[in-house]
Amino acid sequence: MPAETDSLTPLRALLAEIRGIVQQAQAAIDRGQAPDLSGLERSMAMLCARALDLPPALRLQARAELASLQPPIEHLFETLARQAA
Repeated sequence: MPAETDSLTPLRALLAEIRGIVQQAQAAIDRGQAPDLSGLERSMAMLCARALDLPPALRLQARAELASLQPPIEHLFETLARQAA
């Protein structure tokens, strides 16, 4: 495994963690339960810090993976906003 790919491993682990939090929260809402968003803010902050620490070439490589979080997070927040209305 190239060293560059190894550098993305911690970032990918955080992406998976965030996806899991978002999926579990959405599933709770779908069941009519309150979502548990604990850890989301911390994980997002760590993800941003890891992304900024990447060398420029890897930032570009990680860009699509980072962008893949946007749709499920937006969907979750839209669902939460509808519930609050």
